[in-house]
Parts: sequence; structure tokens; C-alpha cells
Amino acid sequence: MSAAVLESHHLLCWVDIDGWSVGRDMADPDLTEEQIAAAMARADRRVCLGSGRGFALPYRLEDALMSCTPQGRCMVGWIVSRGGRESWDVWLEVNTGLVKRIPQAKA
Repeated sequence: MSAAVLESHHLLCWVDIDGWSVGRDMADPDLTEEQIAAAMARADRRVCLGSGRGFALPYRLEDALMSCTPQGRCMVGWIVSRGGRESWDVWLEVNTGLVKRIPQAKA
């Protein structure tokens, strides 16, 4: 059986005669719902200060796992604050627990 390998972003996808199947070039990191909740709470404390105008929006575990890089970093959610004028992607380095906020580009 022949398979064509397509590289898209950080995932490797294999296409065979049965259709599409998604594979990874590394073992999935041991990411849990608890780690996602803790990372979002930590990021929320840094961004949503005071007025309660910040919203932490975690991703489902399945979605976060699909965003993981080969280095073990996963996008676990996003945060909106200041009435929607500012927003950040929240990334978690699974092995170390490091949480990083990356500003989203303005549309």
C-alpha cells in the first residue's frame, strides 16, 4: 500500500486508499484537562486583573492535542480582555509547565 505524506503546519498527515488519517511525528505529550485548566488559570491571573472584563476560553483536550508541536508545546486556549480589544493565545510547554501568552494578530 502506498501512502503520500503531506506536511501541514506541524502535523504529518498520511493519505492512503482508505482516505485521510492523521498521524504525528512524535508521541503525543501527556497533556491532561487538569493541566489545561491550571495553565488557563495562570494566564487569566496575569491578564484579567480587576474589573472582571477578561475571559479565559480553554480548548477541549482533543483540540489542544491537535495543536501540539514536536517540541511538546500545545496551544491550550485563548484569553480576551479589555472588551475584546486585546486577545492572546495561551501555550503550555507540557514537560516543564511553562505558560506563555502570545498576542493574537489584529484582524
